[in-house]
Amino acid sequence: MKLSKKVAIAAALTAGAVWAVHRARGRADQAWFWTPEWQAGEREADQELKSGKGVVFDNPEDMFAGVRRADL
Repeated sequence: MKLSKKVAIAAALTAGAVWAVHRARGRADQAWFWTPEWQAGEREADQELKSGKGVVFDNPEDMFAGVRRADL
Protein backbone atom coordinates (compact mmCIF):
# COMPACT_ATOMS: atom_id res chain seq x y z
CA MET A 1 0.00 0.00 0.00
CA LYS A 2 1.41 3.36 -0.98
CA LEU A 3 0.63 6.15 1.48
CA SER A 4 1.38 9.82 1.56
CA LYS A 5 1.96 11.83 4.72
CA LYS A 6 -1.61 13.19 4.54
CA VAL A 7 -3.43 9.85 4.58
CA ALA A 8 -5.13 8.65 7.75
CA ILE A 9 -5.76 4.96 8.27
CA ALA A 10 -7.45 2.80 10.87
CA ALA A 11 -5.87 -0.57 11.57
CA ALA A 12 -7.01 -3.69 13.38
CA LEU A 13 -5.39 -7.03 14.12
CA THR A 14 -7.76 -9.99 13.81
CA ALA A 15 -6.97 -13.70 13.60
CA GLY A 16 -3.37 -13.07 12.64
CA ALA A 17 -4.22 -10.56 9.90
CA VAL A 18 -3.76 -6.81 9.94
CA TRP A 19 -6.57 -4.83 8.32
CA ALA A 20 -5.89 -1.25 7.30
CA VAL A 21 -8.72 0.96 6.16
CA HIS A 22 -8.23 4.34 4.53
CA ARG A 23 -9.98 7.06 6.47
CA ALA A 24 -11.04 9.98 4.33
CA ARG A 25 -9.95 13.33 5.65
CA GLY A 26 -12.61 15.84 6.47
CA ARG A 27 -15.17 13.31 7.70
CA ALA A 28 -15.27 14.47 11.29
CA ASP A 29 -18.97 13.55 11.40
CA GLN A 30 -17.95 9.88 11.20
CA ALA A 31 -14.95 9.95 13.53
CA TRP A 32 -16.97 8.23 16.30
CA PHE A 33 -17.13 5.06 14.19
CA TRP A 34 -13.35 4.67 14.29
CA THR A 35 -12.93 5.07 18.05
CA PRO A 36 -11.51 1.99 19.80
CA GLU A 37 -14.69 1.69 21.89
CA TRP A 38 -17.00 1.67 18.87
CA GLN A 39 -14.80 -0.76 16.96
CA ALA A 40 -14.81 -3.10 19.98
CA GLY A 41 -18.61 -3.02 19.87
CA GLU A 42 -18.57 -3.78 16.13
CA ARG A 43 -16.34 -6.81 16.75
CA GLU A 44 -18.60 -7.97 19.59
CA ALA A 45 -21.69 -7.68 17.37
CA ASP A 46 -19.97 -9.61 14.58
CA GLN A 47 -19.06 -12.40 16.99
CA GLU A 48 -22.61 -12.56 18.35
CA LEU A 49 -24.04 -12.89 14.84
CA LYS A 50 -21.51 -15.60 13.96
CA SER A 51 -22.38 -17.56 17.11
CA GLY A 52 -26.12 -17.36 16.45
CA LYS A 53 -26.88 -14.94 19.28
CA GLY A 54 -27.88 -12.05 17.06
CA VAL A 55 -31.06 -11.44 15.13
CA VAL A 56 -31.12 -9.98 11.62
CA PHE A 57 -34.35 -8.41 10.41
CA ASP A 58 -35.36 -7.94 6.79
CA ASN A 59 -36.89 -4.52 7.34
CA PRO A 60 -37.58 -1.92 10.04
CA GLU A 61 -41.18 -3.06 10.54
CA ASP A 62 -40.05 -6.59 11.46
CA MET A 63 -37.41 -5.16 13.78
CA PHE A 64 -39.92 -3.02 15.68
CA ALA A 65 -42.37 -5.93 15.87
CA GLY A 66 -39.60 -8.10 17.35
CA VAL A 67 -38.74 -5.46 19.92
CA ARG A 68 -42.41 -5.10 20.89
CA ARG A 69 -42.68 -8.88 21.33
CA ALA A 70 -39.48 -8.77 23.40
CA ASP A 71 -38.71 -12.31 22.30
CA LEU A 72 -35.19 -11.46 21.31
